[in-house]
Amino acid sequence: MAFFMLQAQNQTFVYAINGEKILLEQNDNIKYVHFVPNSDAKSIESAVNELSAFTSQVVMITPEIYRCDLSGKSVANFNNKIENLDIVSSYSSEYRLPNSQTKRWVANNLYVRMKENMAIEDALRLSNVSYLMAEPVIADIFRIQVESEDVFTACQHIFETGTVEYAEPSFYYLFPAEETLPESKQPDRGYSNWNLKGIENGNYGINAINAWNITTGNPNIKVAIVDDGVLR
Repeated sequence: MAFFMLQAQNQTFVYAINGEKILLEQNDNIKYVHFVPNSDAKSIESAVNELSAFTSQVVMITPEIYRCDLSGKSVANFNNKIENLDIVSSYSSEYRLPNSQTKRWVANNLYVRMKENMAIEDALRLSNVSYLMAEPVIADIFRIQVESEDVFTACQHIFETGTVEYAEPSFYYLFPAEETLPESKQPDRGYSNWNLKGIENGNYGINAINAWNITTGNPNIKVAIVDDGVLR
């Protein structure tokens, strides 16, 4: 079973498209554990019970992703234990942008967009990144599954080859509950939720805030979202 462990450090970074370093605060006392997809539920339960001896708290995010709090426990002992569990596909520390409450973590995938006339083979060869798979997603965008290298380091090395527009980890997110509330129930954060506002005052949102004053929803209304997830 091939999986990766993120390096122990207080900060890491990803490159923005303009080459600026975006710093992320790293919390190694929080680990997100991904189990092999479609694993037997009892096998996952058994593995979680084993991990609980090395954590102060274990919380299920999804049936295949668990958040482990190692406060007061040994991170090294947890890492040694998890590396011997074949049912684990990857695990990650927790990351946040400075002054942000949004929690994020990564698996062993990253996405790159190639520059014009550049090939994915060039990026992989020049970066010397060890990978298991590189597949096209759409046009010049590729998903890369790293083998054992820290995914942030892999992104940095690939970007530094000069062959890609961007290279970024595939992030998972946990947003604070207040960020999902209507603006009338949230703290005043000035620029926040512009997308939910109307077109007045320089905003170009969908006017959802005013809609909330009309109705908070109807279970008989069905909404379909069509989105390819790619902004060109």
